[in-house]
Amino acid sequence: MLELVQSGAVESGNFKNGGFNKLEALMVNKIPGFPLKANPHIKSRHRFFKSKYVAICEVQTGSCSGFGWDESRKCVVADDDVFKEWLKSHPNCAGLNKKPFHHFDQLARIFGKDRAMGGEGEAAADVDDSVTDDEAMNVMNDMDDETSHRVLEQMINEGVNHRTILQEQQESGLTRTSPPTGNNKRARNEAAKSAIASEISKLQPIMEQTTMNIERIANSFCKDDELTVKRASLYDELSKMEGLTSGQVISAAMLLFKDDRMAQLYYQLPEVERMTFLLRMIN
Repeated sequence: MLELVQSGAVESGNFKNGGFNKLEALMVNKIPGFPLKANPHIKSRHRFFKSKYVAICEVQTGSCSGFGWDESRKCVVADDDVFKEWLKSHPNCAGLNKKPFHHFDQLARIFGKDRAMGGEGEAAADVDDSVTDDEAMNVMNDMDDETSHRVLEQMINEGVNHRTILQEQQESGLTRTSPPTGNNKRARNEAAKSAIASEISKLQPIMEQTTMNIERIANSFCKDDELTVKRASLYDELSKMEGLTSGQVISAAMLLFKDDRMAQLYYQLPEVERMTFLLRMIN
């Protein structure tokens, strides 16, 4: 979405005409075989992140009594009782309390900083959840954001794209235009089952590759988040090491912050070997 913001296709979090289709095309380009569609799948993800971002901005303005914002962890903090009471007017924000949003600054670039400043942004309870023009969305509209988010991931893992199957049925002439009867109805049902089974078998290799790609991306994000948390206390950790001068501490910190691979290797080493590693890296 950041690429679309830079290109002007997204303004203050609102997609311009055709913006969701452009995002779908970008995802297909980055992940070959990407199965999700602009509507309803990507729109649902967009609503999910938008509702969480707006809720966090509402907390940051100070209008929510008993709430705070942990800047280092990028998360909302509140007592459980206070948060449960707040959920009554914000039912789509379950799980938000103390949950880190490490990419919150990127979300601010996408959805617009005016929300955080109390500008023209919507209230978290008023974010529009309606998505139309897709049969699959009729079911997902009855779910909360957290549930629909999990359902989309399950659709990827199971390799079943409901919308694609419907389109294939229509293209092959299997969609009924009038109620069939008797033997004709049974024959069409059997033909439909056979066609669906055939299409699912064709999708299987693509979906397996897609699942592997998504798992790699997810693992990459998890590693990045873990490394970010560790780096937050890196300088203090290096300062406590006996045998390093202040200049060496600064040099080591700069190198480890600059190079992700070196930082990952440093944290994988046993503590007794880290000093040797740092000295060799500096020299």
